[in-house]
Amino acid sequence: MARIKTTYGKKPKANPSFAASTGLWSSPTSESKSKSTSAAAAVDEITSAIESLDVREKERLGRTERKRKDKKDRALQTIDGNVASPVRRRDKKDKSSNVEDKKLAEDDGGKKAVAPKTPQRVKALLPNRPAEEAEQTPQSERRRRGKRAIPFISLDDDNAAYEPAEASEPTSTAHPRRPRAMSSPVPALDLPKPSSPQRRSKSPSVHATPKRTPDPLVAYTKPLLRLCADRAGRKAPTPFALWSASLEPYFGVAKIAEASYGEVYRLSLKRAHAELSSSDESVLKMIALKPPEASRPRRKGKMTKAQRARDEKIDGMSSVAGVAGEIALLQRMAHVPGFTNFRDVRVLRGAPSPAFAAAWAAWNDGREGDRRSIFPDPRRKGSYDDDQLWAVVEMQDAGTDLENLRMGDVGGVFGVWDVFWSVTLALGKGEEEARFEHRDLHMGNICIRPANANHPISEPASVTDVARNLGFTGLESTIIDYTLSRAQMTHPAARPDPEEDEIAFLDLELDPAVFEGDADEEYQYEIYRYMRGAMYLDDPFADVDARWDEVEEVGRTWMGFHPQTNLVWLHFILHEMMKQVASSSAAEKKASKKTKSGKKTKAASSGTKGGKAGRRKVVLDSEDEDAIDADADAEQAAFEKLVADKRKKLEKILKKVQKLLDPERFGKGGLHSVKDLVALALEEAWLDEEDVIAVSQDEEGSLLELVRGLDVSDGRGSER
Repeated sequence: MARIKTTYGKKPKANPSFAASTGLWSSPTSESKSKSTSAAAAVDEITSAIESLDVREKERLGRTERKRKDKKDRALQTIDGNVASPVRRRDKKDKSSNVEDKKLAEDDGGKKAVAPKTPQRVKALLPNRPAEEAEQTPQSERRRRGKRAIPFISLDDDNAAYEPAEASEPTSTAHPRRPRAMSSPVPALDLPKPSSPQRRSKSPSVHATPKRTPDPLVAYTKPLLRLCADRAGRKAPTPFALWSASLEPYFGVAKIAEASYGEVYRLSLKRAHAELSSSDESVLKMIALKPPEASRPRRKGKMTKAQRARDEKIDGMSSVAGVAGEIALLQRMAHVPGFTNFRDVRVLRGAPSPAFAAAWAAWNDGREGDRRSIFPDPRRKGSYDDDQLWAVVEMQDAGTDLENLRMGDVGGVFGVWDVFWSVTLALGKGEEEARFEHRDLHMGNICIRPANANHPISEPASVTDVARNLGFTGLESTIIDYTLSRAQMTHPAARPDPEEDEIAFLDLELDPAVFEGDADEEYQYEIYRYMRGAMYLDDPFADVDARWDEVEEVGRTWMGFHPQTNLVWLHFILHEMMKQVASSSAAEKKASKKTKSGKKTKAASSGTKGGKAGRRKVVLDSEDEDAIDADADAEQAAFEKLVADKRKKLEKILKKVQKLLDPERFGKGGLHSVKDLVALALEEAWLDEEDVIAVSQDEEGSLLELVRGLDVSDGRGSER
């Protein structure tokens, strides 16, 4: 039975068959039938046209809805670029299933989803489709699996776990992704897990090389290691025994002196060698270095006697920075005539070798009382441990220091003259070259040696030219030991106002014991106080501690250049040498008186026997046989008289200079520096210009470099 259509609430149109079979409605006449039939047909046509319009409208709405869906899918494609676009496939599928879409539209009751304007909101509004409905294609499989999980290694965090980073989820919700373990057909391996988290190396390499623990002593001694001439010696401190063994086949070791801060040893050739000479012999200054602060044990409570002794021994050692400053001064002043020739420095580690211990014992056994060594006996095990550090400063052998010599044995007044003025010229050139102050120029810090190496120092060359003004004895003087010295590391002409880091100096106020020595024991201790007063207040006799407010007002420090301190030390060395000359001159006069009295007694006895005949015999011998000898004796006597006159003249000048340098007349003679004294000597013709001009010294290499290529067995210096 056909369905009766009802449009806009009207009654159904008349049907003949239906009307004949039912008597519900009355039948009109024939005319009325034709008219009503034509009217019903018109209504049906209008109704069909309206219905066709409704269907086309629905189709248009469906197409519009599909376009919106496609637009939504394209918007999702911009969010996740790694997901293949299913737009075209979906278009084909939608075209084949328009009926289902229509049914869905009718089921929804004509309700239309509102499309969001921004892609970020699409993800939340789109309905989730079951994974079973999605078409299984390679693109969809890759889209479902997503990006591959890449292991992530952090190089900044040592404690980071080795875990794969989570892959970013695609923004599309049409195909929800399952976990990676489910999407992979290969079953996961059941690996044993570590019982405790392991610390991973920063290096991504599996076989990481363990780092070596740096030696703290290398970093501590780095300022000295970098000054070593030998490349191997710059890496780390050299074992004392190994260094000593490299020198012992060629050189003998002898201790010659010691000071408050170190000991001095001399290396002498054991035998003649084709590649070595006496000029290659060196002097070594052995300086014990303080250990690092971290290695010193912390004291709690009352210290024992052994601990107190150890602390006192450490206090007597030198700091690395102090020794580095002294070596910088040695290098700075090496080319100035009259200053020591620096060769090398070596940092050693450990106790002294048996050769040096034996040399120490030989030097100490020959002394008594206060003249014995102030340093520990290296033969004892407790004196130095295996980590004891040493700075060995190697210098050219400058000869013997004045403390171990008598001026009467090296030329008397002539020796004093040569030594004093050569030291004065060296200091004057040091002031001009580097604004140098020695500040510790005692007799032990001046060494002399004969210019002719084959001539013994105890027998200086005889005076042969009285017309000259310097160099009567052929002795060379050298200034050594710059522990307390001050110098400008750049040339004063280039930097008139240097920075603090361009000046090498030692603040003596940090060590007040320097100024507290007993002058009754040695005059040298008084000189330190004279130097302090002259530096601060231009008054050697000033009580600096009592006038400290005035000192602060003046503003002078030990960093500054105060050349008057060099004049104070020149006064001291001239005073000490002239004291020796005066005592030797008194002894000579006493001996000469005895000789004259003996000659008179012999002449009286001979006159008693022979009388005039004896005197006549002497005249005859002179006339006949000894005429030539008499002339020679006369010339010798005349020359000796010239020498004696020269000696008196030089002694008179030295006494005059001694008065000028006297602390009581300090500053009154117009002398404010050593350069002023040199200018006065030239003005008074005590010295000539040729005496002032000298050739700079040549730099030399270290002994270790010299002996490295030598062969001990044959002594010919062949390479190993």
